[in-house]
Parts: sequence; structure tokens; C-alpha cells
Amino acid sequence: MKKTTYLTNDASRSVHKFTSLAQTKRKNAQEVETKLKQSRNDADSIARGFDIMHSIATMKHPTKKNVTPVFDAEFLPDATTWGHTFTHVVLDAPPKKVPGTYEVVPSMAQLEHAYVADVQKAKQQAGMVANILVPEDIKSCQSADPTLYEVAQQYDLDVFPLKDEYTPHVNFVLMVDESKGVVTYHPVQSRVQLSMGRPPSNEAGAVIEKRALEESDVKEMEMRVAEVDLDLAKKYGLQDEEEEGRSSRFPAAAAGSGSSSEDSDNEDAGF
Repeated sequence: MKKTTYLTNDASRSVHKFTSLAQTKRKNAQEVETKLKQSRNDADSIARGFDIMHSIATMKHPTKKNVTPVFDAEFLPDATTWGHTFTHVVLDAPPKKVPGTYEVVPSMAQLEHAYVADVQKAKQQAGMVANILVPEDIKSCQSADPTLYEVAQQYDLDVFPLKDEYTPHVNFVLMVDESKGVVTYHPVQSRVQLSMGRPPSNEAGAVIEKRALEESDVKEMEMRVAEVDLDLAKKYGLQDEEEEGRSSRFPAAAAGSGSSSEDSDNEDAGF
């Protein structure tokens, strides 16, 4: 009797009501799946799951037992910047003073608003070269006024993709807000490597002026933000059937928290 398929059935029941072990397993699996679907769509169950994670006392490091958490935060997509494309720019060395051309070493504030410009193929090598343009006036570059940018230095330029076409993102920028207890993330798609700094071959700077976003620009940005914003997903018809059913049952919980419509009218491509 050890291997009989009827061993788990109730012996007090009629033999004609017995079911095989395979049928019993299928029935149990269906019941578990039904309960899981109900819990996934139940606001109270979801909230209880977050409450458990918010208890620092119960958190343990998976491999280092002596490590204890000191800060707990919600981890969410950064909807306010999701419409922009982020790139990691790496300088092997910051621009230096160039006698006869750029006599002042750029400050960190200038580098934070700099542009990688004048990208072109190198004349005597297979790679690309580019100039670093820094603003002459920090306050001017933060406004919509035309700003003079000076060439600080020339670099060899290499671009490395950080994401394959059919794989998820693995590189992110994290924005930590300890006062609100929230950490938001934004994917980084590529890395721009600037190396071998030297005096620029073209010393002419440029006057850069920001323009207001056009309707097509706003739509393109909102389409990107719709990946993480339910309101914009509804606006552009990108919401799938499962999300539509969930939002109809729990409209308050399904409302998006961010919207790209509040973004600035001016777009700064500096790094």
C-alpha cells in the first residue's frame, strides 16, 4: 500500500469518490494559484508585505551575519527624470591650464554644466575626438539666456553600450532622499570614456541657447515616463489588461505618483 495513488484519500469516504494522487495535486495547484492571484490584487496583502520589509529588526544580510541595516527606504523608479537619457561620462583626468589658450582650470561647477561637443573622426587614428565646452558664466547657463561656452580641452572619445538589446538594465543612478525615506533609480544606457586630454585643435567656443520643448518633444518624453507612470500609460493606451483590472478595483492605489508634464520647459544636455 505504500505506493498506491489512493493512500492520501479519506478512508471513510466511498471508494467511488476516491481520486488519484495526480488529480489531487492538480486540484491543490489550482487552489494555490487562485489564492496567489487574489493576494496579488489585494491592497491589504500588498501593504502587509511592505510592512514586513519596513521592519529593520527582521532584516538580515544573506551572507554576512554581522552586518546590520542602518537605513530603510522605498526603492522606486525616478519618474521625474525617466523621460531623459542618462549617460555615464568618465574623464581620465580633468582639463588643465593650457598656456596661450585656456588659462584657467575649470571648476567643478563648470564641469557639472559642461558639454561634450565637436565630436569628429580623428585624423591620424581610427577613433573619435571631442572637445569639452565649459560655461563662462554659471548663472547664465542655468537660465534660458544664451551662454558663451569655452573649449577647455580635447579628448579621445569612446562610447561603450551598457545594455544589450534584449537584456534588462544592470547599471543605474541612485538618488537618495533620507528626509523622505525614498531611494529612486534611473537606468544608465552607455558610458562615454574621455581620455588623453590635450590642447584643442579648434579653440573657438560656442554660444549655446536653450529652447522650449515642442509638443513632439513632450510627447516623446511622456511616452518614456509611461513605463513607470500609470496615468501616462492610460493616456497613451499602453496599459495592459491586468493593470486595467487592478486599477478598476483599487483606483487609489493604482494612481501614478509622478508625471513628466511638470518637467522644466528647458532641457539641459550637460553632464
